[in-house]
Amino acid sequence: MLIRCCLSRQIPISYLFVLETSAGQTWRVGTFRVIGTVLGAILACIITLIAQDDPYALVFLTTLYGALTAAIMLFSSFPGVGVVGTITLPPIVFLGYLGFPNDGFVNTALKRTATVCIG
Repeated sequence: MLIRCCLSRQIPISYLFVLETSAGQTWRVGTFRVIGTVLGAILACIITLIAQDDPYALVFLTTLYGALTAAIMLFSSFPGVGVVGTITLPPIVFLGYLGFPNDGFVNTALKRTATVCIG
């Protein structure tokens, strides 16, 4: 049930993206992906709760988040966390504006996080 509701096609794609030449590198990249996804999902929920229905606040907070993740990518020893965090936020935050059927930003964040963690 979890795999069917979480778009199971993303799991093998996530696995292939993480796969590296050694087990240690694969573990490192996988850990960065999990941390970045969890960070992005939590902050996406916080941004959505703060912004409510105000699109200007949403864009402002998303821009601040982009600056945070850019700093992580440029000035830290774990840039993968910033990259994955940057990719995680927009589908959760802007899903309501795209016109797709959704079941709330919290469920979307949980499904995205579960899919990446399983992969």
